[in-house]
Amino acid sequence: MEKEVFKKVCQILEQSDGEFYVDRLKNALAEYETFIQSLNFNNKEQIKNSVSNTIKKINDIVGYYMSGKISSAYIAFDRWWFTSQKQEEDTDFHTEPKPTKDLRLKFLLKLTLCNKDNETFKENWYRIRKKEGPALYKIKDMFHVPFEMRGKIGNNRYSLSGYPCLYLGKSILDCWQEMNAPALSDCCISAFRFKSTMKVLDFRLRVVNTNDLNDYLQILPLIIACSIPVPARNVNDVFHPEYIFPQFIMHGIVKGILNHIVDIDGIIYTSTKYNLQVKFKVDLFDNLAIPVKKNQKRGFCSCLKDNIKLTAPKCYEHEMLLGNINVFQTQKYEDTIFGQMEKGFSDFQNII
Repeated sequence: MEKEVFKKVCQILEQSDGEFYVDRLKNALAEYETFIQSLNFNNKEQIKNSVSNTIKKINDIVGYYMSGKISSAYIAFDRWWFTSQKQEEDTDFHTEPKPTKDLRLKFLLKLTLCNKDNETFKENWYRIRKKEGPALYKIKDMFHVPFEMRGKIGNNRYSLSGYPCLYLGKSILDCWQEMNAPALSDCCISAFRFKSTMKVLDFRLRVVNTNDLNDYLQILPLIIACSIPVPARNVNDVFHPEYIFPQFIMHGIVKGILNHIVDIDGIIYTSTKYNLQVKFKVDLFDNLAIPVKKNQKRGFCSCLKDNIKLTAPKCYEHEMLLGNINVFQTQKYEDTIFGQMEKGFSDFQNII
């Protein structure tokens, strides 16, 4: 059943193509709700009710936003995200309830699976930046956008405009595709390592263990809402409605961090570039979004600097000239040009 769930959710996301975003979102969530009704699993009624309630909240919040009621969307999200169900029901809509020990964000952290998997943060992660000239970037240029350059932080899937965040991919292939496949000769690539395990919401698409299935079924509506791909015809648009709900999730994470409501570092999620036709394993398409924890006027977040090391950037073109990469047809990821480049990173340094 676990593989069936993974395959079905991937199919729902691949087929979520239509003219209007709100219709695509509602149809994807409705198809998922219908799908789980056909499954047999423990505590089915409880899980179904949880899924139905989550889907209603998602549709309500996105509906408020798309109809121009932006403040109502944020109020609805915060009431849902930072309170218990009883507290949400007992308070007036425009009254912001005080966070409680059983708030939904903590509930989601308890359900998510990555926090049980410390190996995820013992491996290398990667970041790509397009060069602005022939020279390679310096190592500090590969970290998050510095505070004094907030004006360059735009509108992306898990970004809050003007708020620095470090985005990493589990493979160079993933990073490259996230950037819409630029010429590799124009790219600088650094590898990153964490000194300690990160505590993140896990919104990845994956085949879970049987013991985790009930938890996973409950968070899948959130994952679907955050994973609706941007149609190719709209890639160059200024506004992407597909980013509305993931940005609400990041808003919830940042508010939880800055207000000391919950101990969390960010979110791990699967790239929307992944689909069932990709011949490489889904884990290669894991992404991390880690917002800064301490605001400053200049420089980099001290919390992220203390927990992350990275290498000086490399360039594919330079590695080819040095004879470090061989180009040949292969079915193994480690033998592709991306896999070969990943093997070459070793000198990890602190950001000064």
